Amino acid sequence: MPVTDRAISDEMIEENRELLGLPLDRSRQWWNTEASKDAIRHFAWGLGDDNPLWLDEEYANGSVLGGLTAPGTFLYSIDTGVVFPGLDGLARLFTGNDWEWFARIRVNDTFTANSNFVESREVAGKKGGRMILQVGETEYWNQDGLKVAQLAYNCLRTERQSVGGKLKYEQRNHQYTPEELQIIQTSVLGETVRGAETRYWDDVEVNEKIGPIVKGPLTLTDMICWYQGAGAHGRRPHRMAWKEMSANPDFYYKSSSGGHEFSERGHYDAKMAAELGMPGPYDNGLQRTAWLGQLLTDWMGDAGFLSKLSSRLHLPNVFADTTWITGEVIGKSEGDDGEGRIDVVLEGRNQLGEKSTSGTAQVRLPKRD
Repeated sequence: MPVTDRAISDEMIEENRELLGLPLDRSRQWWNTEASKDAIRHFAWGLGDDNPLWLDEEYANGSVLGGLTAPGTFLYSIDTGVVFPGLDGLARLFTGNDWEWFARIRVNDTFTANSNFVESREVAGKKGGRMILQVGETEYWNQDGLKVAQLAYNCLRTERQSVGGKLKYEQRNHQYTPEELQIIQTSVLGETVRGAETRYWDDVEVNEKIGPIVKGPLTLTDMICWYQGAGAHGRRPHRMAWKEMSANPDFYYKSSSGGHEFSERGHYDAKMAAELGMPGPYDNGLQRTAWLGQLLTDWMGDAGFLSKLSSRLHLPNVFADTTWITGEVIGKSEGDDGEGRIDVVLEGRNQLGEKSTSGTAQVRLPKRD
């Protein structure tokens, strides 16, 4: 049966550190093994990204890339990179990712991934209470033995409300005026994908603004679409759920009927979200990181390459919230390979003007010569 909620103790922290470097069961974190046309399309749809490089085979074949490719964050659907072993009875909160890509993801590429648990330490929470930061690292390899990407995943383990957890936000469900919705609609419909018009490194200026793209108001439909494309990781129905609960009881909790329910239901269930201290059902941190990536792939054009992306989550993003994602160029440099590097700082703010997300990125662009 589901594991009882627990408070953090010194013994718990020491026990968790003993798991560092041990083999990990990744079966719960896999969804796709191949970047098929269908898998790429489903991921892009789940992201709300209509870039023709991912979706339009005729367009992609005629592009500078010569065929369909996938956004770098598609690799979430190969292996989430999520690493949070042990600490049964504690909540799990995504706090950020650090991506680095070394090659493009092309249609029909197949992948394997290797993950390691590399860090576990106690951290101080802004709202008080004890918290444990867990860090995992994942490498992604394609069928040619090429390392395509690496990812560092950060997970915060906190006490649930039932045992006096200190992480708690005031509940909210934003109500929009017709004028506010019109502003959102106008902004979204004004978003453009750079596409075949090459963006050259030479033409980019420091302090240049990027975006915005707008995500929201966030709905249950948005979350269902995300999980359809990126993967319903760990979620299993019927007989498979009973087997999964028997093997991993910490991923389930007792529902109001006395049965069992998957512990990450807080992403779409208000009661479970409240038990975690959240202001309502909330988005997925991998999803929000992928939004940052979409801002840059829209901006850089077909010839650009997103080589690095880091995200940090500062506030929950709940149903009915809208996120305005922007970037700013903060640096330019030249690489030995003849390409230029563009360094970008990223930010996501909600409809209340609060900074919910931040990040950094590096984009490689061709030079005119």
